Amino acid sequence: MYSRRLFVASARPLYIVTTPVKFQVSKTQSWDYSRGPPVTTAITPTINMTTVGYLKGQITKTTKALEETNLLAQDILADKGAEEERTRGKINTSTERTRQYMEVLNKLQQQTSNLLTDWKRAESHANKKQDDDEGSSLLQEFQNHWESTNCESQLTLARINISFMERAIEEVQAAQEKEQQRRDEAEHPAPIPSHLIQTPKLELPTFAGDITLFPEFWEIFAAAIHNHPYMTDATKLIYLKRALQGDAKDIVASVQ
Repeated sequence: MYSRRLFVASARPLYIVTTPVKFQVSKTQSWDYSRGPPVTTAITPTINMTTVGYLKGQITKTTKALEETNLLAQDILADKGAEEERTRGKINTSTERTRQYMEVLNKLQQQTSNLLTDWKRAESHANKKQDDDEGSSLLQEFQNHWESTNCESQLTLARINISFMERAIEEVQAAQEKEQQRRDEAEHPAPIPSHLIQTPKLELPTFAGDITLFPEFWEIFAAAIHNHPYMTDATKLIYLKRALQGDAKDIVASVQ
């Protein structure tokens, strides 16, 4: 076995890679050894991730991270709802719980921004190829990947969870102020007002009655509102009425 040096070409500076090359000479084959040992031509395979593959991979990676954070946010909000139900609306103002809210909120905001940035990079790359024949097909390829990875659904859920997290933090801060006020006015404690859940303004998909579009609408609405343990049935109905349009809105208009 002999070794020969192969020069690997890339966009970076050249590197010399020593690669073992196997050869075999037939018993009936004559070889002029004055020319040196017999060798076979070897091609060193190179693995290069294309720009398109890299951009699609980044979109997938960021979306999966956002999906995990969305699930974590809903678990925390579910615990919050169950805890307040057990304590008749008393808000947990512990440092640990507040830290949880802040960490998840920051992650949701950062990952949402990252995913939108990933898309802008992919779109920009496709636009640079518009002069080539592959420009329009490349943009369509990115759009298909965006849809197949459920990026838009995760962005919608993230915005909803961000709204609830911000509301939860506001509730904790308000409760902490009230606790401080009670300590300051210990001799004349003020009555504690009942806790009311205010519905934050959310961006939800709409449904106007086209039955073919209902599965897509309900998938997002159910995940964000219908199955959310943090809201009462009355609150869920309010969101549903806001999301309906046209014939669908008329059908449920009389429902209280």
